[in-house]
Amino acid sequence: MKKVILAFLFLVIAVAVNTLLNHGSKNVFNILEKSPTVTIDNATFSVMVAKTEADREKGLSGRNSMPQTEGMIFLFDKPDNYSFWMKDMKFPLDMIFINKDKIVDIFPSVPIKNQTDMETPREKADSVLEINAGLVKKYNFKIGDLVKTSL
Repeated sequence: MKKVILAFLFLVIAVAVNTLLNHGSKNVFNILEKSPTVTIDNATFSVMVAKTEADREKGLSGRNSMPQTEGMIFLFDKPDNYSFWMKDMKFPLDMIFINKDKIVDIFPSVPIKNQTDMETPREKADSVLEINAGLVKKYNFKIGDLVKTSL
């Protein structure tokens, strides 16, 4: 009887490990962690986080699209007038510049043809949220809106 119970437990553990290892593109150790999010008013976006210089340089370039409920947040060590461009982008974006949990500037519907022009905010920002073009208008985001992040 003990051998049957041990065999059953081994089978359950093997199935669980196999499921974890084959869980799509998510990191095995992050499956149980909550995804990072950014909330403005009543709109919440699951975000990819660009913390390093390499992450920030690549951004969303090369992707064909992004779900309407997702985005990318760029984090900086200190507020500054960081410039952004649409190098190798395949879809337009709304860029939301944030400082201390408040929107300080917005560039709505930045076109993909803007491959060399830099978008620089009027105010210093310590983070920038990129979402699909048109969502700023859809949700009526504006300068001064509060931003809540859970990273």
